[in-house]
Amino acid sequence: MNLDDPVKKEYAVHRLLLLMFVLAAVVCGMTMAPFEASGAAGPMIVREEEPVSKGSDQGPLFIAIDVGNGLPPGTPAAEPAPGNPVGGPALAPEAPGGTMPDGQQGAQPGIAADDASAPVDIPPDQVEIYREVRNLQEIVNRLRLEADARDHLRATVEDEEARDRDAEILEAAGRQYYLQPPWVFGLDLSVNYSYYAYDLIRYIDRESGNNLEYHSNHTITNNFSLSSGIRENLSAGATIPFVYKYDMVGTAQSREVTSLGDISLNLQYQPMRVGQGYPSPIFSFGYIMPTGKSPYEINPQTELSTGSGLTSYTGGISLSHPFDPVNVFGSVGYEKAMTEKHIGQTRPGAPGLLDEVVPGAIIRASLGFGYAVSYRMSLTLGLSYTYMFSTDYFWLQARQYDDGFDKIKTSSGDATSASLNLSTSWRLTPGRTLIVGAGWGITAANPGFSISIRLPLSYDFR
Repeated sequence: MNLDDPVKKEYAVHRLLLLMFVLAAVVCGMTMAPFEASGAAGPMIVREEEPVSKGSDQGPLFIAIDVGNGLPPGTPAAEPAPGNPVGGPALAPEAPGGTMPDGQQGAQPGIAADDASAPVDIPPDQVEIYREVRNLQEIVNRLRLEADARDHLRATVEDEEARDRDAEILEAAGRQYYLQPPWVFGLDLSVNYSYYAYDLIRYIDRESGNNLEYHSNHTITNNFSLSSGIRENLSAGATIPFVYKYDMVGTAQSREVTSLGDISLNLQYQPMRVGQGYPSPIFSFGYIMPTGKSPYEINPQTELSTGSGLTSYTGGISLSHPFDPVNVFGSVGYEKAMTEKHIGQTRPGAPGLLDEVVPGAIIRASLGFGYAVSYRMSLTLGLSYTYMFSTDYFWLQARQYDDGFDKIKTSSGDATSASLNLSTSWRLTPGRTLIVGAGWGITAANPGFSISIRLPLSYDFR
């Protein structure tokens, strides 16, 4: 070839450059690994090297990628989906069978039907990895949900245990501090033993001085208490006592009696629930019937009474509030008995015939706290205080100058008594608790002590 001609010379240079470019491209294509590239119009995937068909002018490098639809040349482009503009990202090819019933596109080839939510740009060799990652993510989410459920259940169980402990503490403190839920019937069996001793002046002997009688009084009271919830914040109950008394006078004389005591009815109302940041009040109202053996219908020298002989009304309020780890409680009560008239009782050393009794009011107060020592035991310590206003007695004294009577008034005077109480609650079974308590009098009006055993039972009919 004559290279003096400029045209031929330029043609020869172009052919040489083209040959060098083709050789360089072939060498690079034989050593290049598969790779993935993403264009503006969608993914481009370089495939593994395939044998070049005879007569083809395309080598391994020239596997054409259509930038417009991500498909090799010669593949018809799919119609753009609604909402997918022409030239936008390519959509996943439809699964065999066409469009799904919901109108969603089918799964990508190589991805199972349940993996239809997988991104369409995942290479086929990474589908299994994606599937495992998604399974692990589902397991982690499930474990997280189970952990949240366990935490919620643990908090619920702890709250229920705390409420049960508070209920046991208040139950040991007294029945006035808790309510029975609706359709839950409670039966409280209790036995109380009390002892106190006192000296009694029967009359004054001018020769020998005061004639004192030493009395030691033993009393055993067996109480059957029934209670039931009417509403969530309202309950009613009744207490039926059976009383045994034994009184030792000096060293040679004694008296004893066994009879029914005074039956009482009570109603409890709680206007607000516990847990609002302030003490929960419970208002109580009671009615005491004189069903026991009245002290105004016996011979005081030979008999003992088992009741007060008076009709009484009671009212009060009790408060309790938990201060972790203790539960503080307190109550204030008022009792007023009705006047008893036309008694007609003779008493030794009295100025006449007892005709009328006007009892004074009684104010009671208590304060204490309870502590759950363990899951099965709690300890309660409290102080009880009682103030009794003076009771007036009216006596009929016969006149010496006619057949009439003079009415003479005497008073007992105010009195105060207080006692220190200690009780323990023992959980025998999940539904059975035994409460053992003791009290010590700390005033002259109440110098003795008492021991009590209680077994509260409940029957749920909900």
